[in-house]
Amino acid sequence: MGKIILCETNITEEPFIFTNTRVEVYSYEEFCFYVYNNLILVTMDMMDNVLFDWFKNRLKMEELADNLYELREKNATLDDYLVRILMYKNFYSVDEVREFVSQFEALKLLRSDEREKQIADGYLKYRRYSKAATIYKQLLEREGSIADQIFLGNVYHNMAVALANDLQLEAARYAFLKAFTLNENEVSLRSYFLVMAATESESVIRLEMRKYHLPDSYLHTVMDEVDAARDDMQSMQLYHRVQKAVYNKEHGDSMGYSRRMDSVLQEIKENFREQTI
Repeated sequence: MGKIILCETNITEEPFIFTNTRVEVYSYEEFCFYVYNNLILVTMDMMDNVLFDWFKNRLKMEELADNLYELREKNATLDDYLVRILMYKNFYSVDEVREFVSQFEALKLLRSDEREKQIADGYLKYRRYSKAATIYKQLLEREGSIADQIFLGNVYHNMAVALANDLQLEAARYAFLKAFTLNENEVSLRSYFLVMAATESESVIRLEMRKYHLPDSYLHTVMDEVDAARDDMQSMQLYHRVQKAVYNKEHGDSMGYSRRMDSVLQEIKENFREQTI
């Protein structure tokens, strides 16, 4: 989950899966950490037999499961369930749980557009790009009724991030530029040119930059960032291919392992030759 969590309770081989983000947790502590940091994405329909039985049968927390079943009999609210879970083993302190409850109450006071943006932002964080983009688009269908231009610009910007990661580059490019016209945030403008650099020549980009009175040095900076991103992507692809090769080896597929590793080594050699003079 991107953070080291010390688990004092049981760790199961069968995770609980938050279906909306596809995040898997294997312990009580991981569950608490996810809930505490993703409250906007936690919904009442998660409080069902699947979760309660997971606590009872997989984590051997029969008492907690019984408490949750009792809460359901009393028609408890979502915050009742979550506080009971967080307090069960004191993974968070009393003060931290109070802060959690305050956050829960604050969410109730959000405007509907603010709430939708936070939900979409949550999906964006977990790389659910299509789902995030859909919510942003639905929110922007009511653009005319939203007076806060900076807020709208930030919605456009985040939607562009989702679209770019979903390889919808033309739509992302438009959304970044629209974001900049609304929020006047240099980050949105730079992102616009970064996406543009993936599909246009330097001469076209230079002409576009002149519309915004940007120096040639700005172009060099953008192109350097694009090159770095390409290098990162290439390294990531190699890493995943190595992972797949290791998986083949661990499962007795020596031929698959050799084939993948030969491919990886050949690419590394070619890259090395390109960098020599």
